[in-house]
Amino acid sequence: MRHLGSLALSVLLTAVLYVLVGIGISKWVESARSDGTHSLANAAVVLLAFLGAAALYGLLLLLRLSPVGLVLAGLMLLILGAWAMLASGAGPFHYLPRNIGGFTLALSYPAYNGYALFLAVPLLMTMLSPRRWRRYAQPRPAAVPAAVAPYPAPAGGYPPPPGPAYPGASAAG
Repeated sequence: MRHLGSLALSVLLTAVLYVLVGIGISKWVESARSDGTHSLANAAVVLLAFLGAAALYGLLLLLRLSPVGLVLAGLMLLILGAWAMLASGAGPFHYLPRNIGGFTLALSYPAYNGYALFLAVPLLMTMLSPRRWRRYAQPRPAAVPAAVAPYPAPAGGYPPPPGPAYPGASAAG
């Protein structure tokens, strides 16, 4: 069950993260092409988009999710980025809409500029962390077997020490 939850959450957050990065790049490129300067409103949109994407990416990497979903999301980004960079012609974005909410090429910018590959590597590296594969954060202590348990105390208790602990001390000590 924990793997299915990780799978759903990872794929959803990665998709939103990808679109936010695309919106940020699209707005930045659009404002640079129009007049060569970046207005405060455009810079605010870019900043909010990138901060939102960074927050989602941080959640993906820092939450103790099962690596199954994170690896699948990383593989999707890796395949998308490699396909976009190695494809001749339109690549994978021939079938996707060019405009999302007024942002031109928001779905293709992250893949063609290498951001998808950059985002994929840490997600794929989560499969190397042994703590992500454990069900609990702290493993339960193993029970002490009977053969290793300490010996019981003698029935009469331990005898008192034979004399003073150091020279010159009284025997009653």
